[in-house]
Amino acid sequence: MTLLQAWLEAAGEDLNYGTLQTALDVGFDVTLPTDPTERHYGPPPDADGDPPAYLFEWDPDAEDFALIEQ
Repeated sequence: MTLLQAWLEAAGEDLNYGTLQTALDVGFDVTLPTDPTERHYGPPPDADGDPPAYLFEWDPDAEDFALIEQ
């Protein structure tokens, strides 16, 4: 939902196919709740946000997954 919200906000108030496409052509940045870094969506090669791969391990003290520094 966070990605969709960022795309819709980048498209502006007058939503239509053209404004949605323009938002992708210009590009926009978004921070997803499950991603430790900001992603940029736009024309290729950024059409998928170009996310890096992250490794996580279980932290029993925090009872949550912790990012493994690379």
